[in-house]
Amino acid sequence: MNEMLCELSNPPLSSIALDLDKAGYEAARLLSDLMTGARNGRGRLVQVEPSRVVTRRSSDVSVADDALVAAALRFIRDHAKQVMSVDQIAEELRVSRRTIERRFLHSVGRTILSEIIRCHLRRAKQLLAETDLPCHAIAVESGFGSLKSFTRSFKQNEGATPQAFRIRRVL
Repeated sequence: MNEMLCELSNPPLSSIALDLDKAGYEAARLLSDLMTGARNGRGRLVQVEPSRVVTRRSSDVSVADDALVAAALRFIRDHAKQVMSVDQIAEELRVSRRTIERRFLHSVGRTILSEIIRCHLRRAKQLLAETDLPCHAIAVESGFGSLKSFTRSFKQNEGATPQAFRIRRVL
């Protein structure tokens, strides 16, 4: 689906990313076979597998019955590209840090800090898979304060360095 249409929808729609390079290559090969009269070109079905699901808010499964927690989740997702703290979220929602931490853990089953890191890592993995940005730029674009913090969090949560993750995704 067109990325711009997905992003402009409210909420932004999840979509399936296709390997367009492979699709183009396969189309060119089929056209070549048809033009040269090769027998394997006629009637052949060409399938290009989707490369991944691009998750956006339309398929976000984190739903909270608690309005305060839902507001915190929205804030975290809407600001996933920025460095943020639990104190900042509590201030934004005009509640104490203890209140948001307690209600978030009760409603979602994980800490608000772990949710912040989870959203930052999701953004980082998307950038690692879809761009050639260097890791220090990805650290900034995904809301980590530094390359060191990004690399440490990534390795703790994903079991691999960002670079190893990128190489594994390409292969």
